[in-house]
Amino acid sequence: MANYPPRLVRSPDVCPQLASETAHMANADRRKWWTLGAVSIGLFMVMLDNTVVNVALPTISRTLGMGMSSLEWVVNGYTLSFAMLMLTGGKLADFFGRRRFFITGLVLFSVASLVCGLSSSGGFLIAARVVQGAGAALLTPATLSIISVSQAGFRGDLETRDLSLEQGTPRYATIQEVP
Repeated sequence: MANYPPRLVRSPDVCPQLASETAHMANADRRKWWTLGAVSIGLFMVMLDNTVVNVALPTISRTLGMGMSSLEWVVNGYTLSFAMLMLTGGKLADFFGRRRFFITGLVLFSVASLVCGLSSSGGFLIAARVVQGAGAALLTPATLSIISVSQAGFRGDLETRDLSLEQGTPRYATIQEVP
């Protein structure tokens, strides 16, 4: 075994610049974890919403007196607006800012979810679901982009774990549809 010279250990008292750099690195690591958590929660909300609505369709039908074709529009209105706007949302997020579009999509999705919960007619619910799909289309494409940018240089194996967590979140949300 080679004899390497001992490492210099500097205490923060001796080197204030080292203490400042260490605190900055700790804040950066903490911010990366908060970013990962926020993005994962946003994506989890979008994916869980699909499951919840599909399970609640019989109750929605009874409560709002909706027929089968109206129930199909509750699901399809969301799906169509989500699918139509996803590529556009991703391109706009790249152009105007990922964070801005993630937050805009999250707010739009959350407000539309509240309106869905408070809706008293089928038409109002369908319109709110279309807006909810638009919010999801702004939020979803920005998530992987935010993770990739914010986790850059975050110690290789942890970056892989972060991307796995971000990609596993929607899978977890969709398997919760037990009964």
